[in-house]
This record gives sequence, structure tokens and C-alpha cells, in this order.
Amino acid sequence: MKYTLSLLLMGALIGCSPIVHKARKPASPPLLKEITEIETTDGQEARNPKGVLTLKEALALALVQNPGLKVFDLQIRIREAQTLQSGLFPNPEFGLETENIAGSGGFNGLDASETTVSIGQLIELAGKREKRARVAALQSDLAYWDYATARLNVFSDVMAAYAATLAAQQRVAIQKEFLNIAETFKEKIDRRVSAGRLSPAEAIRAEILVKNTRVRLAGLQKELNNRRYRLAATWNSSEPLFTEVEGTLEASPTLPDAAELRQKLNNNPMLARWATEFEANKAEKELAEAGAVPDPVVSGGFRYFNESGDNAFVAGVSIPIPLFNRNQGAIEEARVRLEQNRWKKKVVENDLRKRLNQLITSLNRLMAEKESLETGILPQSEEALRVISDGFEQGKFQFLDVMDAQRTLFEARERFLDVRLGVFNLVVEIESLIGQKL
Repeated sequence: MKYTLSLLLMGALIGCSPIVHKARKPASPPLLKEITEIETTDGQEARNPKGVLTLKEALALALVQNPGLKVFDLQIRIREAQTLQSGLFPNPEFGLETENIAGSGGFNGLDASETTVSIGQLIELAGKREKRARVAALQSDLAYWDYATARLNVFSDVMAAYAATLAAQQRVAIQKEFLNIAETFKEKIDRRVSAGRLSPAEAIRAEILVKNTRVRLAGLQKELNNRRYRLAATWNSSEPLFTEVEGTLEASPTLPDAAELRQKLNNNPMLARWATEFEANKAEKELAEAGAVPDPVVSGGFRYFNESGDNAFVAGVSIPIPLFNRNQGAIEEARVRLEQNRWKKKVVENDLRKRLNQLITSLNRLMAEKESLETGILPQSEEALRVISDGFEQGKFQFLDVMDAQRTLFEARERFLDVRLGVFNLVVEIESLIGQKL
């Protein structure tokens, strides 16, 4: 009996060491590997750049300071803590029992009492602890995949916000140029009206054009400020300190074959995670099957007989009888969940392919429009304005003709800017889907 109790205690102590499964961090998509993240530590004040902001700096800041990413990072730590907890051995139970007390006759008082001190230990069979820890570790792996998806989404958000800010800057520049032309033209009109060569109505029209242009410029400047705030929010800043963004919206991608692009969708974390998801489902099914095996409780202790002053060791074992509950429901749930996730993966694949096809179609359309504007409409609008402006100086055209030519040119330039912004955003979204540069 002494050896039985000693072995029980030794086994309990040895089994207290947790089973540790290391989470597997997925490789970063190629699209993000070139970005050098800015080193920060917990509690460090967030950086907020001043002066001219570059795209690389904005991406590096956002991938470190974005509050949404911090949520996913903490979720990983939660999963890792759950993995640690799931690998711990069940605690032993201490028991103290006194029998034959406060009865009648010879059992009155404590003279005939028997006191037992024992320790019991649940012994998990069928590798439950190992399988439980493995399920938790795979959940940590999935948390890493969620983090990878979130980083790619932040990348897309920063790229879109940066491009929108850059486009807003260029719209303001175009409108300032238009205002400068309108003001210069108004001065010419005023001189001609003063000389009696034009009707005063022409001066009023020129004044209205200048005022309308100033109003539109003020609105575009407010929109630019709004875009600056949205961009700064991606790195958790409440107020932008940068003065302007640097870069270009030029993008002339060469699209690979559609089949090749669809194959590259496997780089997307939303698809790549499913191998781990299936592995986790299989581990959950194995854990559920192990739950059908009953776990015994082994106990041992020491009993003292108060009446005789003798003592003895006691030992016992108890085990549930799997008569009704053999964990059938949990096993079936795990089996169905695995099948369900196979269909979920098909849904994700279908959605990504559908979105990719839509983006390719939209990109081809905008690229054609961009070429048409760049090689035809813009040069022709510029030439038309030059001819009409020269003709106006010679008295061949009216002021309204000049206004119409100016409006046509600047509308074409704004449309060209919108198209370039659209192409840029479409390229970014395609690259985010395939996880790499085109």
C-alpha cells in the first residue's frame, strides 16, 4: 500500500508539467514582405509624421499602429494562453472523511470514529490532454491567419486612403490652375470693357466664373483635409501633421493570364487558412472520439481508527460507465463541422474568383478609357482651347466659346485624374487578392 500511494503521488507530480504546442505563424504574403515596419514597444507614444509623407512611411506606420491590428494581435495572445491552459494536467483532489461519529450507543462521540485522509487523481485516457492541447494550438494558428488577413486589409485601406489624398491634392492643383486662368482672363475682359470693345455683360460673366471657381476650390480644399484625416486614422492618429503626400497615381499593369491570376489566389490568407482549418476540424473530431473513453479517478490515502489506535492505507478507483453518454453528439458535430467547412471553402473560392473577374473587367475598361483620354481627348481639348483663345484675341470667338473650351479641358483633366485613381485602386485590390505585385 505504501508503494501504491507513493507511485500515485509521483505520477501526479510528473503529470503536472503542461503539454506545450507552439503556434505556427504563417509566412507574410509577398506583397507585404518589402514593407519595413517601424519598431515600437508597448506604451510607446504613437508616431505621427510631419512634413512630406511617403507611401512606404504610411504603410509602415499603419502596420504597427493600426488599432484593428492590435485587436488581432491580442487575440493571438489569448489563443496562446488557452493553449497553455488546455495542456495542463487536472489538479489532484484532497479528501478528508470522518465516519462513525455522533451516533448512538458505542458510536456516541468520537471514540469509535474512523478518519481517512486521501488524494484522488483523474487519469485522462485516450490522449485527451494531448488532443485538447493540439486543438487549442491549431486555434492559435487560425488566429495568426486572421491576423495575416487583417494586415492585408490594412494594406489595402492605406493604399486607398493614400491614393485618395494624392488625388485630392491634384484636384486642388488643377482647380487652382483653372482659377488662375479665369482671373487672368477676367482682367483681359475688364480692360476690353473699359475700352468699350466689349459689353459690360461679358465682365459680369467673367466675374461669375471666377467666383464659382473659388467656391469649388474651397470645397476641394475641405475634401483634401478630410482625406488627410482619413489617412492619418489608419495609423491611429486623431489629427494629421503631415503637410502633403508624395507619389504618383500612374499604374500601367501587365495582367497575366486569367488562369494564372486565379491560381495566385491561393496566396490570399482567406484561402490559405483552410488547410489549418481542416486540420483543426480533424483534431476536434479526434478529441470528441477520445471523449467517448471514460476517465478513471484513482485515489489512495491513510485511515486512522480512533477506538483501537490502529491505522491503515486505503486505495480505490472509480470509473464512469459509458452506458448512455458516449459523446455521440460531439462526435457527430465535429464530423458535420468538417463537412460544413469544406463547403465554406468552396464559397470563399467562388467569391474570390468572382471578385477577381469583376476587377479584371473593370480594369480593362478603365485602361482603355485612360488611353483614349491620354492620346486623344486631352491633347485635342488643349489644342481647342489654344485655338479658341487665340481666335478670341482676334475677335473671331465669343467669351462663351472660351469658357466652354476651358470647361471642356479641365473636365477632361479631372476625368483623367478619376480614371487614373480608379486604375490605381483596382490594381491595389487585385494585388491584395493575389497577395503579390502584378
